[in-house]
Amino acid sequence: CTDCFDELWFIDVDVEEAMKRVHRRHMQTGMDSETATRRIVENDRPNAQYIVQSAKTSPQRELITRVIRSEHDPDLC
Repeated sequence: CTDCFDELWFIDVDVEEAMKRVHRRHMQTGMDSETATRRIVENDRPNAQYIVQSAKTSPQRELITRVIRSEHDPDLC
């Protein structure tokens, strides 16, 4: 529902970096590494790739009001 928001922000992050972060978060919730990896492969990565592709190629990109580049910060890991 794009009518529900005043702004549409896109967080631009390397998908590999994002998946490392997601894996860490899954592990912090108590998942074992194998389960976390499977969830990433089956769900998180396809969703991330869809969002990135949509933001760059679909009519949605014209609706984006702000792009924020997310960088790796080793101090936060």
